This record gives sequence, C-alpha cells and structure tokens, in this order.
Amino acid sequence: MLTSNEAIRFVSVAIYQTFPLTNPMFPPTITAAVIALIILFGLGAFLGKTAKRNLIKAGLRMVLAGVVTAVFALLIGAVH
Repeated sequence: MLTSNEAIRFVSVAIYQTFPLTNPMFPPTITAAVIALIILFGLGAFLGKTAKRNLIKAGLRMVLAGVVTAVFALLIGAVH
C-alpha cells in the first residue's frame, strides 16, 4: 500500500512524464497545488452539504480562500 508521499510522488512522476517541462521542480509543485485545491474543494463541498447550501459554491469559496491565503503568504514572505 502506498503512503501519501509515495502516491504524490507517483502522480508527480506520471504528470512529468506526460507533460515534461524544462525545470524538473515544476511538475511536483503543480501536482501538489492541484491536489491541495481538490482537497479544499472537497472540504468546502462537505461543509456546504452539512450546512445544506450549494455544494459547488461552497467548494469554490473554499478554493478561493486557499488561493487568497497562499497569495498573502507569498506576499509577506512566509514561503521561501
């Protein structure tokens, strides 16, 4: 059974072999960002379901909150 790190690495390698870029660091970064956004959407949809609201809107709102948080973190230099 794969651990989460092994699974992410497997997906990253698969994406990199499918869409090779010049910098080998980009595919894992892109894959991690996509996985994080999917998880945020799922969490938002779950919270929307429990609150009896629109699942799509709740999921997208959570994704937007994650993107805004990442942008703020980059702007203040919290991520190096």
